[in-house]
Amino acid sequence: MSLISRLRVRTPPLLLPVVVGLLGAWLGMAAWGSAAVSMGPFRVQLGAGFGRGVTEIGLPPFGHLTADTHLAPLRLTATLVDVSIPQLTRDVAREGVDEVARRVQRDANSRLGPYFLRLVGVALAGTALVSLLVFQSRWRQILAALAIAILAVGGSELLAWRTYNASALLSPKYSGTIAIAPQIIGPAQTALDRIDRFRAELTRIVDGAAAVYGSIQTSPLTPGNEIRVLHISDIHLSPLGLSFAREVANAFHVDFVIDTGDLTSFGTPAENLITSSIPGFARPYVFVRGNHDSLTLQQEIAKEPNAIVLDGGAQTVDGLTIYGLGDPVFTPNKQAALDDQQIAARGGGARRPDGRCGGGPGAAGDLGPFSPALRPRRPGHRLSPCGVHGRRRSNSLHPAGRYPAVRGDPLLHPIGPAEAHRL
Repeated sequence: MSLISRLRVRTPPLLLPVVVGLLGAWLGMAAWGSAAVSMGPFRVQLGAGFGRGVTEIGLPPFGHLTADTHLAPLRLTATLVDVSIPQLTRDVAREGVDEVARRVQRDANSRLGPYFLRLVGVALAGTALVSLLVFQSRWRQILAALAIAILAVGGSELLAWRTYNASALLSPKYSGTIAIAPQIIGPAQTALDRIDRFRAELTRIVDGAAAVYGSIQTSPLTPGNEIRVLHISDIHLSPLGLSFAREVANAFHVDFVIDTGDLTSFGTPAENLITSSIPGFARPYVFVRGNHDSLTLQQEIAKEPNAIVLDGGAQTVDGLTIYGLGDPVFTPNKQAALDDQQIAARGGGARRPDGRCGGGPGAAGDLGPFSPALRPRRPGHRLSPCGVHGRRRSNSLHPAGRYPAVRGDPLLHPIGPAEAHRL
């Protein structure tokens, strides 16, 4: 005896349309109920079916989280299937994380309505198929089964909407690798709190140093006509480091900033998010690529309104002509290194600069061809550079006394009046 024959024999006639309607709706949702939708830079696979009233969010390959979010007998699933890293990078840089999150939420709300209507449609399609097999040409029973499917699916959706508790997603059940998330969140929050306290302490130190430096500026040794340059290097994706650099730039009223590279670490597209911090300096930002910075990062920095990218050329900034050449070696991909002839071709033909900058190891301190060298063009002006750097610490002058070279830990090292008058 076939399955359909057994269903007809064993089910009371009055209950048969109910059974067929529920079975057809379940089959329709199982077969055609999933749909891929876009939510901002994310691609999400939505799914639904009869079951306990939970929402399951899948984050492959890390696992998934489940929360009891509603009372309806409808199991909702959302699985992340793709992330557009370039779009995410651009959106976060342009709009910020909070605005991207709000846009994803708006997209989710706008996608759910059409998806739930589609869910009713596929449930009806499944019910119609099963009804034709069971009832054949008995249209009254077929219509009754279709009505049951609409009531079951549509009613479940309505009840889920009315009873949905989004706050339940804040305390879900984890499975898979992501199950360690609760143990990580606590220490991570503690670390963030400590970083905030550290940032506040750095701000206090910078304010104090600025006050001392300002008092020096009023002495007869410093007429106050310096060109002030903030030199940074080897930030390596540190938002705290860039935040501190901005504090230094503002406190000492520097004329412009020179970044001699290694702003990132691995050269991935996601790291380009750090370029969104550059406009916050609100002054010219001269960038020379380091060995950890990709050409894509260099191109993204060039799009910032206050950025000046030097790679085999020279440019005058606030009266100083500066030459810069990006590091020919990209550490994450050493096969992309330039040979000697290519380096010479890129660096040739530039007019004699007042300063030269090179990105890469030792860029902020080694007194060689990749050292920063600056001399003021404006008569009567002195250069007063400050350095923020991730390597060793020292203040020194070129052996010939022609320019200052600054290097150090993320600390402030102003060149004082005794050194400045030698420029």
